[in-house]
Amino acid sequence: MLVHSSASGHRQWQRLVEDLQSRYRLIAVNLFGYGKTSPWPGERPLTVADQAELVLAAADLAPEPVTLVGHSLGAAVAFEAAARPALSVYSLLP
Repeated sequence: MLVHSSASGHRQWQRLVEDLQSRYRLIAVNLFGYGKTSPWPGERPLTVADQAELVLAAADLAPEPVTLVGHSLGAAVAFEAAARPALSVYSLLP
């Protein structure tokens, strides 16, 4: 599962996906407010933990444990998600 930086969206990973898609199942998520993902619906400011919950929800849809790959903000979100007991992470690549 690929988690993008704050200056981009899931399309940040397009080249990597093209290079690896024949060997791996890749999921590039959009965080709140990016691409077609809705803006943060909360009343309080958005946190890394909130973004991690979004990543966990996407990971729950995967049929097997996931590897998290994050860049910049995405790395912080990936670490936060990996720290949650709800995620069965195979490995974590910052």
